[in-house]
Formats: sequence, structure tokens, C-alpha cells
Amino acid sequence: MTSFTNVVGTWVQPAVSCTAGTPSYSAFWVGLGGFDETASSLEQTGTESNCTSANTAEYDAWYEILPAAPVRVKLAVRPGDTISAAVTVTGKTVNFRLRNLTRKTVVNKKVKKAAPDLSSAEWIAEAPASCSGSGRCSVLPLANFGSIDFLQAAATGTRHSGLIPDPAWTNTAISLDGSRSGAPGFFGNRGGAESSAVPSGLAANGSFSVAWQPAAATTSP
Repeated sequence: MTSFTNVVGTWVQPAVSCTAGTPSYSAFWVGLGGFDETASSLEQTGTESNCTSANTAEYDAWYEILPAAPVRVKLAVRPGDTISAAVTVTGKTVNFRLRNLTRKTVVNKKVKKAAPDLSSAEWIAEAPASCSGSGRCSVLPLANFGSIDFLQAAATGTRHSGLIPDPAWTNTAISLDGSRSGAPGFFGNRGGAESSAVPSGLAANGSFSVAWQPAAATTSP
């Protein structure tokens, strides 16, 4: 099995379209681990584009090692900013690096983890989840982020570095409805909100896009 020790990706922070009285959320990140349903850890870092119930858009940056809660970091993020993210694991040390290439700012964090999950690499656009103190989690409503392009998406696995389409590993596109098949590396999005986000095809240079889509209309019988 491939053991991934590094994942990197770049994207342009999307602006969200908000509706008064309807809070919604969207997260964009790169990470290691967590692909398998039985996984007990996931090391990830990225940004969010959210809407408050007061019809206000909010943008921020964070890192997270599941099952712990996400940690906000002091990195200014605005729509149109180019963000570069990386997660690197060396032994029991997880290194998070977030750079705002537009504003020329950077945040680095090192966190100890006894047994980091290195079984997969991810590039994700999703509806994030909210978890209670007891560990019960529910997926939040997905914000209308329009679309996002992931660029320069690459990983290092078992002493080999390459872009997502590298023949050294398998890639799997994931839709917001959660359908997926096992693979050591994947791209796309996941979640369970009524609206959805759909990944495009994967380009040879390791880039792809994810587009928000409204909930399907329903009719009464």
C-alpha cells in the first residue's frame, strides 16, 4: 500500500452568494488520510467561504487533525486570493503550511500526532460538518461558491512525487452525494447537503474544477 507523506494544492478563493436568513458553508482543502470509512484520523488544512444568517459572507483559514476540532489560523483570506496549501508528515509530526500568494503571507503549524493516517491524499471542495462534544457530526448546508479550480495538485507517496494523474497511484473523483470507490488517492468533493458540487474531468497537469449545483427541483404527485 502507498504511504503518502505530502500533499499540495493551489486554488483561487471563491466568493459566495448568500441568502438572508440561510446560513451556509463551504470548505476547500488538501489533506492526508481519512479516505477509508474506518479511518480514525485525517490531517487537513484549507479555507472556507461561508454565509451567516444575516446575509454576510465570511472567509477564513484553518487546519485540523480529526477527531479534534478545526483550529482557525491568522491568515487573511478574501475572494480572488490565490491560496497554496500543503500537509507534510515526518514521523509523528504533521506540518501544515498555508500561503496567501496574493497577499504574500504565510502560516506554518507543527502538530504532534501519535499515528497519522497516510493511506490517501485528498484535494477537496465540500460542505463541512459540525460536531458536538460527544462526537456526533452532521453536514452543514452547502454555500453557493460558484466554482473552484484546484491547480498544481500533487502528492508524495512511498518516496515518489507526482501530480494526481501519475500512474504510480490511482485517482478517484468523488461527488457530494458520497458515492466513491477505494483508492489510495482521490480528488473532488464529499458531503450530504441538498445542493451539490460536481468535479470536472482531471487534466494531465493535475488540475480540475468543482462546480456548485442547486438542489434538484421536486414536484408533488
